[in-house]
Amino acid sequence: MKPFYVAAIDFGTTFTGYASMSRNVFLSETKTIEGKEWHTDRWIRHKTPTSILFDESQLFHSFGYEAEMFYSDNIGSNTINLDNWHFFQNVKSDISEKQDHLLDDQFMLYDIRKKNRMEGIIVISEIIRYLKEDFLKILNQRLPDFDNHLVHWILTVPVIWDSTTRGFIRKAAIMAGIPSHKQTIILEPDAAAFYCDTKEVVISQGTDGCMSLQQMPLGVKYLVVDLGGGTIDITVHKKEQKRNDSYQKKALGLKWGGKKVNDCFEEYCSSEFKRFTAFKRKHPDDYLHLMENFEQEKMQFNVDKMNKRGNVKVGLPASFPKVDTTKLSITSDIFRSFYDTPINGLIEKLNQLLQSDVNEMQDIKLILVVGGFAESSIVINELKKNFRNFDIVVPEKPGLAVMHGAVLFGFLRDLEDNNVNLTERTPRRNTERQANSSRHRSRSDGKKVKHFLSDIVGREIIKAMRKEQLTQLVGQFQDKISKFKNEHVERDKVIVTLPIELRDLYKNKNNKTLEDGLTTFTDDVSCRRDKLIITSSFFRKSFL
Repeated sequence: MKPFYVAAIDFGTTFTGYASMSRNVFLSETKTIEGKEWHTDRWIRHKTPTSILFDESQLFHSFGYEAEMFYSDNIGSNTINLDNWHFFQNVKSDISEKQDHLLDDQFMLYDIRKKNRMEGIIVISEIIRYLKEDFLKILNQRLPDFDNHLVHWILTVPVIWDSTTRGFIRKAAIMAGIPSHKQTIILEPDAAAFYCDTKEVVISQGTDGCMSLQQMPLGVKYLVVDLGGGTIDITVHKKEQKRNDSYQKKALGLKWGGKKVNDCFEEYCSSEFKRFTAFKRKHPDDYLHLMENFEQEKMQFNVDKMNKRGNVKVGLPASFPKVDTTKLSITSDIFRSFYDTPINGLIEKLNQLLQSDVNEMQDIKLILVVGGFAESSIVINELKKNFRNFDIVVPEKPGLAVMHGAVLFGFLRDLEDNNVNLTERTPRRNTERQANSSRHRSRSDGKKVKHFLSDIVGREIIKAMRKEQLTQLVGQFQDKISKFKNEHVERDKVIVTLPIELRDLYKNKNNKTLEDGLTTFTDDVSCRRDKLIITSSFFRKSFL
């Protein structure tokens, strides 16, 4: 069935967002892509920080700006003790660094204080779940009778992620309630190229000397340089009559993007202020404010400000080691030096690629630069200075090119063919490990799970569930059972994500939520939002 809506999730290192479009709008002349606007006290953005907060029971609390504000406002307060809460940032970088361990049952992510930890798959699935449900909530307010199963989801991933990591993201999306047949993965630079390709965009030079895109002729070869927060992806493309022939099977992923500028600022603070490390550990709320203030100055720092050679002033929290001023004054030269590592590394790699004898690199004259980091005139200025013989082109709103390209991709490409193509151009690495992930699921355990579910929600509801939804839910239980059999770590509780379909069926039949209904079942089983919580002792008694 062709999707009536396509929604794309751009899961970034520092910022994350989603965009969507209906088929009716796609078939119109405007092709307007809608995105969520995130409001703060100081600005409106099309993405929100990739920050997520869980409570002491490891249950989802909030995401994005809301999570940062709640954590910052309450850390160290007398009303709420956040010592056992879990606050995560930049988890995409952790995934990139630990790709070889993603299929391990014990893959854990540590929170920003390096004190508390959670299963990585749960953290990522809750990010996807939040974005999915936020989109569906807004959509259902506009279209109350809309069938949510008519949405197809596109998930963007960097080139640096191998097939195992993409499988990890697929599994997380399934846990978040997006069935495998309703999701498609696309490489971030592919989505960006697709965005520019479908806009049928050629290079033209304006009166101000800036290059822009109007229409890209057939046969032209070009590089896509995706400057993200955590990674920089470089891919080679060629405009063909058939869009699925545009990829040239050449990709390079680099592990430093715009976040590296923030890291260099932190290194500067550590070298200038001996108590900075202690400040970061003891005052995580003020540390968040400091980095938010730096991010704001970083967004406003451009070539004009650099050339004026004035000072950049970053607002300081009261607990910062330098207590005799409210602002940290940094010379423009030093502030510009924070960009050296990512810019120099990018230029070096581009030179290596463009000067190589590889056939794919021949005849390339166009470099298309996208991603949030591409909004920095500092970066674009350096690229233009170092690659004068190339057309350096930045589309309008480069930070949204990946997200918007992914939405168009959902309508203009055959989704099944994409999954095949993506597999073909990535190493078939760790496929055996992926296959093994379901081999431990025994049929007898599956029967026990179905009996258990029938007891708590009713046999009629289990029979009414769609086969794929029930299979995914039972699979979650089987994975938990296998963990209990094979590991010796005692846990207080077992948490399973319930699909929306089951909760809706229960509510329609019983005129109350599952959360309310389970209060009379047993003290060992409870429900909170979409989480079924079972005490470890009852879980062992029921399944082992």
